[in-house]
Amino acid sequence: MSKQSVRGFGIAIFLVGALIYSMNSLNIPLPGVDADAAAKKEIEELQQQLTTTQQQLEEAKSAKKEASDEEEKGEEVIETTISVFRGNTAYDISRKLQDEGIIDNALQFELFLANGEYSRRIQIGEFTVSSDMTEEELAEALTTPTPLPQNDEETESESESETNLDEELPTDEENETNEVEAEDELLDETSLTQP
Repeated sequence: MSKQSVRGFGIAIFLVGALIYSMNSLNIPLPGVDADAAAKKEIEELQQQLTTTQQQLEEAKSAKKEASDEEEKGEEVIETTISVFRGNTAYDISRKLQDEGIIDNALQFELFLANGEYSRRIQIGEFTVSSDMTEEELAEALTTPTPLPQNDEETESESESETNLDEELPTDEENETNEVEAEDELLDETSLTQP
């Protein structure tokens, strides 16, 4: 082979490579490959994916709607009576309310009572509360004194017992005297037991 034939063969190989590269980069279809059929097939696949995604979306929406409807039906108003005793803290009351299903978060309600200074005004007694009350309504219910039942017979007996209590209660001076006597007796007992 001569020098010119090798050079011509090299140039031909270079041109064929450049032509193949340009066909791929410019999306020129190669003979024997039907580009329209491939594109149509890809379009059909994408349309199928779109319809299945839309169906899944509709199913999810309907399931969510059914769940919210069931939730609304399931959320019934709970009404109960809470007893507050001397020494109960805001935490104790909040925990009782959460246990009864009146509130969702006992800590949040306890902080609400403390920040609004309701915790200082909580009354002793029994309070009727329900789950549809707001935190402020619950706090107001717990800080409002419960009225005692007023029957004519009860008020007469109460007034009689109050007068009896006044007679039976010792005065401050009598209390101090009793305390001093109790201390003296205690000192006498300890001095007798010591050698």
